[in-house]
Amino acid sequence: MNDVKENIKDTSIWLRGLYMLLFAVFFSVGRIVLTVVVVIQFLIRLLSGELNQQLLGFGSSLSHYLHGVMLYLTFNTEQRPFPFSDWPEATPPAEEPEGARPASSAKKRPSRKKRSRPKARTAAKKTEMAAAETAAESDKPVAKPTPDQPPRDYAPGDKAD
Repeated sequence: MNDVKENIKDTSIWLRGLYMLLFAVFFSVGRIVLTVVVVIQFLIRLLSGELNQQLLGFGSSLSHYLHGVMLYLTFNTEQRPFPFSDWPEATPPAEEPEGARPASSAKKRPSRKKRSRPKARTAAKKTEMAAAETAAESDKPVAKPTPDQPPRDYAPGDKAD
């Protein structure tokens, strides 16, 4: 019980709580700013076909900042983010974002056609096909199962267990 009383009286925990409130507000504002950056970047890409490099860099550094704030708020680090430390550097994307063209390229890429894949066969269809193959070999007619009758897992002429 004494530990709880000592923890409650510890001013460093209360000070961290105040910083956490401050960074929670920063995080909320940062999310709004990031949403605006996303929408503007999308519109620029939609209208011009190019990415805005300044917004790309700012979006990168803002996302690093918000990540640092989340780490601090979740007690994963004691390092307080900006304004108590430096603003994070923007990191260039590891690879070009999908569908993005360099600013110098104004030509459109030819569209690729998707290959159609064969449809998967159901168990009933497979059983029906196997029965038809067996019947073709034995020259016996094959009766298709009705909706209320389950498909047979044996060939015509075989006895059911």
